[in-house]
Amino acid sequence: MFTQSVRYMGSRLLVTAAVAVMPLAVMAIDVKPFVQQPQYEDMVLSPSGDYLAMIVKAEDSDYPYKTELRVLDLKNKKITSVLRFPRNLSVADAQWFNDERILLRAEKKRGSRAESVPDANIVAVNFDGSKQLTIFGPQAGSGSVKALAAQEDWANLKILRLKTDDPQRMLIQKQPWVRDRDTEVKPVVTYLNVYNARQTGAETIDIRDSELTIDNAGVVRFAEHVSEEGYAEMFYRADAESDWKQLFQRGGNQGFWQPLSFERDDKKVLIEDNTDSETTGLALLDPATGERTTLYRAERVDLGEIYWTADGREPFAFSTAVTGKPSLHLLNAEVPEAAVLKLAASTFPTSNIAISGYSADGKRAVVQIGSDIQPAVFYLIDSDKKAIGKIAEAAPWLKSAQLSPMEPVTIKARDGLQLSALLTVPKAKPAKDLPAVLLVHGGPYGVQDKWGYDAEVQLLAAAGYAVLQVNFRGSGGYGKSFRFDAYGQWGTTMQDDLTDATKWLAGQGIADANRICIMGHSYGGYASVWGLIKTPELYRCGIASMGVYDLSLMHEEGNIQRSRIGRHYLEQAIGTDPQSLAARSPVQHVAAIKAPLLLSHGDADEQVPIEHVERLIAALKDNKKTYEYLEFDDEAHGFASEANRVKFYEAVLAFLDKQIGH
Repeated sequence: MFTQSVRYMGSRLLVTAAVAVMPLAVMAIDVKPFVQQPQYEDMVLSPSGDYLAMIVKAEDSDYPYKTELRVLDLKNKKITSVLRFPRNLSVADAQWFNDERILLRAEKKRGSRAESVPDANIVAVNFDGSKQLTIFGPQAGSGSVKALAAQEDWANLKILRLKTDDPQRMLIQKQPWVRDRDTEVKPVVTYLNVYNARQTGAETIDIRDSELTIDNAGVVRFAEHVSEEGYAEMFYRADAESDWKQLFQRGGNQGFWQPLSFERDDKKVLIEDNTDSETTGLALLDPATGERTTLYRAERVDLGEIYWTADGREPFAFSTAVTGKPSLHLLNAEVPEAAVLKLAASTFPTSNIAISGYSADGKRAVVQIGSDIQPAVFYLIDSDKKAIGKIAEAAPWLKSAQLSPMEPVTIKARDGLQLSALLTVPKAKPAKDLPAVLLVHGGPYGVQDKWGYDAEVQLLAAAGYAVLQVNFRGSGGYGKSFRFDAYGQWGTTMQDDLTDATKWLAGQGIADANRICIMGHSYGGYASVWGLIKTPELYRCGIASMGVYDLSLMHEEGNIQRSRIGRHYLEQAIGTDPQSLAARSPVQHVAAIKAPLLLSHGDADEQVPIEHVERLIAALKDNKKTYEYLEFDDEAHGFASEANRVKFYEAVLAFLDKQIGH
């Protein structure tokens, strides 16, 4: 037995050993192409269709995952301006206000798997780089962004209506941010001038911590609030002068509806609805009578992506994944935006399609095309000319011919429940007796593994491993019972689904039953360690990153338990009974582990504090179990540093090669 601990400290590598240290194997696969930052993050078309605002990789930055804004003149193919925020701030979002002005939001990267930290300030700048102004946040009215990285106190901003009757103003919802997460604040709706940062016409909405929906006149009509008990509450008013009325208070397992947008005449509202069904569909609501008319609902899967018109007021199409791959459905084929989408779908019939932005007339758009073997490619589509022109590839160094197809499969769980899964077999290898990795997604609730390009999956396949991803119960996308009935089932029925999927993989002859490893991040890390404990006969190794290993600790440490909603979530998700928590906590049962384990964690992880892995390692040492450990300074619930991503996945491939080979 041996333990190996590796701590990455900048460019310095510290290795300590409890019993003996074994060197990592030399890797035949170059990890970097799969984990490096994309060249292009996003592109947005100007209202005239003449300019392109591009969020691109900052080539010469000392900070990880740095992005900047570049504006391209499509007529002469020249860059008109470049804007880069200081220090470790990146351009996270760009939106054209009009043909002259661009709105930018900055964010501080905290990890590829955790949510990034948005900055307090919104910046407006002309397409040629002139008249830069912070229009929202602590520095509103300032033309400088030098101190952005130091700001801590800020308010959330949501654009309710980009185009209003005033050509210089947009309608926004702002909600002050407070350090005490139990303090509720009321949202304010106001007009914001993007040229001078002035706010006018403020209205305070009397529903605390709510998400707002406006009608076509810009009047707030719906307010959605989450109660202290975790229930969704919907409030409605007939007009600006009417009192608010509560329409419902329901839990997620009971089903409810959410407004998308008012129809153009403001008489009815398009909603997402699963009130009287398992899956979420589209319906029309008459707010005066409460009558709901279903427009579309699939039997087994929820709605996918919704496509909006150029002005952001009307959903005209949506996707579903009934077969495991996306298919498109038109709600309104008469709008010009539909012609763009249909041209994209007919040209790329087996791809994921995302619209990055339309011209104002809806006849031109930047479209992201991707698939299981194709990272995002940006195209400019002109429906009038029936023209499609390639702009750029997000990751041009990856070639489709070298990547491995991902196929949807269905697996029957022990109780008969149908589980949707994705199987990736190494390219040019027969699907027989392969070394395999069961890759478990994080979350776990509401998260879904979807068909499409997945860098982690492709890296493992390139190294010769079959990869199975299972949407176990609790995952999103398959109806409310599938998701909410799994609350409280950590380590039990949720784990049984993974066990059944592993047995299916071996039973089909795809995997060599003696060469299967279980791997995951966050909840997936928990499930990986628990798999070695609950079913030690199934797995030859486990890989767990940023995992939860002591369920009781989730109630004591970390950012989830700091808010009332977070505490309620934990009560429902993992429970509160000390005996039950201990019975399902890996730190209490490491004696059952028989297979080697690779662990990793970030020092700055606030969602799953590093104390989880420290407790697990202490138990592993006490029980003289075989493990390797990588600790990353300054990483949170993910890897912000490209260098750290490379180090982690090199260690993963070395570990897999040593344990299950290929």
